Amino acid sequence: MPLHTTSAVAAVLLVHTASLCTGTTPCFATHRIISSATAHSDAEQIPESILIRVVPGVVPVLNEEGNVTLSHPKAGDDDSERLAKLLLQYGATLSPAIPFRPAKTNLASGLGLDRYLAVTPTTARNADELLAGLKDFSIFIEYAYLCRIGHTDSAPRLGVIPDDPLFPQQYALQNTGQTVQGQTGTPGADIHAPGAWSLDAFGQGVTIAILDAGVSHSHPDLADRLVPGWNFIHGNDNTDDAYTSHGTHCAGIAAATANNTIGISGVACHASIMPIKVLNKYGFGAETHSAAGLIWAADRGARVASISISFDPAPGGDMDTLLRAAVDYAHHAGTLVVASAGNVPTDPIAAPARYPNAIAVGATDNRDVRWIASAMGPELSVVAPGVNIISTWDSKVHGKGENTYDHATGTSQACPHVAGLAALLFSADPSLSTTDARAIIESTADDLGSLGWDPKYGHGRINAASAVRTALGLKPIQNIDGLLACPADFNRDGTIDTRDFVAYLKAWATGSDAADIAPPIGIINSLDFIAYLNLYATGCP
Repeated sequence: MPLHTTSAVAAVLLVHTASLCTGTTPCFATHRIISSATAHSDAEQIPESILIRVVPGVVPVLNEEGNVTLSHPKAGDDDSERLAKLLLQYGATLSPAIPFRPAKTNLASGLGLDRYLAVTPTTARNADELLAGLKDFSIFIEYAYLCRIGHTDSAPRLGVIPDDPLFPQQYALQNTGQTVQGQTGTPGADIHAPGAWSLDAFGQGVTIAILDAGVSHSHPDLADRLVPGWNFIHGNDNTDDAYTSHGTHCAGIAAATANNTIGISGVACHASIMPIKVLNKYGFGAETHSAAGLIWAADRGARVASISISFDPAPGGDMDTLLRAAVDYAHHAGTLVVASAGNVPTDPIAAPARYPNAIAVGATDNRDVRWIASAMGPELSVVAPGVNIISTWDSKVHGKGENTYDHATGTSQACPHVAGLAALLFSADPSLSTTDARAIIESTADDLGSLGWDPKYGHGRINAASAVRTALGLKPIQNIDGLLACPADFNRDGTIDTRDFVAYLKAWATGSDAADIAPPIGIINSLDFIAYLNLYATGCP
């Protein structure tokens, strides 16, 4: 039976043409091909769909009955008709997996992004059956798999010091041994943020895309950091996060405003925040949402993408998935992708963190101990504080309420610490490539666990002071065999001041092993205290 490929049909073809996708707003409905009307009454529902990557040269067409199918020069009409009947049987819709034209068309085409289509049946229970049927059409389809649903990675809820009143609770930025949520920390078990700030690296001029359930538009610690983003759940520019507050919490960790006498300080407190809403209000979103959001952010100049979302590894491996192609696109476009490793220690590192061009981030506590639920594996890059992290909060139904602050735990919280560090590096040296920045982050991390890289801690817990010093061509502060090269810098923040003295005094008074710095080793007494006084007076070379 003949197929229609006339100009009348071309209006609904899944081709990313400039006439359909121009400007800054993604186009959605204009791309959709419908073989049977499908409606989803719940705006927050994530429909179950199938992702297919078609063979080069395949184009969508309508047959004489007006039903959608695929065509290829080497395929016969019978193949197209059989596919049309299969799609019609399940009332399936076809749409481009990326609903707009990526700015770097050659890169997108080279990664095959223009060949990914979403096939959505009328009801989710039909997806498995439809997937099995589609695998019979290898003449059209290279690869087919169920579109994965991602979720947030927060655990269930049961010398430059800013004037933000909650900064003393931010052990992740500066750990003086303070007690947070009932656990006393270890001095120096932090990312050494003040040492980076003392080098005038604050994330200025850098945009961090937060791919999540949105970011609060009204929070006073975030409002002046926001730049326009996009809502891929509802197809509009409303990127507010008023329900889970997961995205708001992550955004605050990465880039909350500092020195405004309220709340907290973000790691990169002068960076801009680009909210990309790819999760619904319950914290779930399809792979297509995250892939499209990442490409959209990269096209609009985000140097860093923070993705505290987990997808299960794809069946049969992740080599040919839409999400991996999107990560590769962002990487080559100049966006450093940072992602949470996942919160199930017996599971593999989650996607997209597991992909080679993403930094997989695990979580540690205020004693530099791996969080018990942090995922482990060969893809793990680094770890960062992720336990009992206080940050911005804005929810009418969860936690402490609207425009306030709350604690949360998970690799979701560890991830934006690394994203913030990446912004510090790009502000210190804008010429750095994504590969350069990653190498610095990994090489300057403080080694934890087994010597060298290991699957529990990766390259270690990030060290912002050493990383920024390296980006600026300065010698990093070293940690050799557990001993500080500059012992006077007791809290390891890159500066020597009264906070080091207070931290040592506390360690000495409590009998901490860290205070045992003078012979006889194994006994903490006045000789140790006098030795530290001399070190403190001498300073660092």
